Amino acid sequence: MRAKPSPRALAAAGAGLALAATALLPDGHGLRAAACLPLALYWPGVAFLHAVGRPRDASLEWEAMAVMASVALLVPGGLLLNRLGMLGALGWACWLAGATGALLAASLLRPAPRRAAPRPGRPRALPRPLVLGGFLLALGLAGGAAVIAVDDGLHWREFRFTEFWMLPDVPEQPGAVLIGARNAEARPMVYAIAVMQDGLPIASWRGIALEPGASATRDLPLVVRPGTPSRVEAWLFDSDNPGTVYRKVWLNIGAPGA
Repeated sequence: MRAKPSPRALAAAGAGLALAATALLPDGHGLRAAACLPLALYWPGVAFLHAVGRPRDASLEWEAMAVMASVALLVPGGLLLNRLGMLGALGWACWLAGATGALLAASLLRPAPRRAAPRPGRPRALPRPLVLGGFLLALGLAGGAAVIAVDDGLHWREFRFTEFWMLPDVPEQPGAVLIGARNAEARPMVYAIAVMQDGLPIASWRGIALEPGASATRDLPLVVRPGTPSRVEAWLFDSDNPGTVYRKVWLNIGAPGA
């Protein structure tokens, strides 16, 4: 009779399959989703329970704990991936596959438990309706999180922002600066710019209307004394909130290393 594969081998195979599917298959592919769903909701919990010395048994409690442990591992993963700027499908696949592999390695290094003599006072198992309710609750939470993640992915839009810059017009001859703004918002914008040199206002422009994707630049001549460092600062204002600086840039002219 052929031996059944162990849960640890299945967890390792599932993690590898999900990672390969994420890296090789395009977004929205059905096989990719089918391979990644168990990795997000089950296999990391299996590896965790083996790592803490709870080998798989036939009880429903064990399966519920595997699901809950898998969901719990999503929380630190999301925080870490957000910190690293990898909060995407491939980042999640790497985190879950790596966590599963690390827990499986820890379970293999864990010494085998000694078989203890059975004790007469064995603790009673939890009532089956309570176990079933906890299992369904864990599945419901995991399913809700998956639905929210899918909905966010379908309605995800690229982050919108405004670019604002100031550069020396001719680096070798710092007698002027080039100031520019680009509207990468999702709607038309109207900007205003104020420029100061050494804390004193020297120029301003209002009513700079830009459609999405459009840019505007201005050359600004400066009064620069040879050998005297000078700080030029530009503020960008949004017409929707004219009392608040929306973007700020500065440039040190004539200073060492400028």
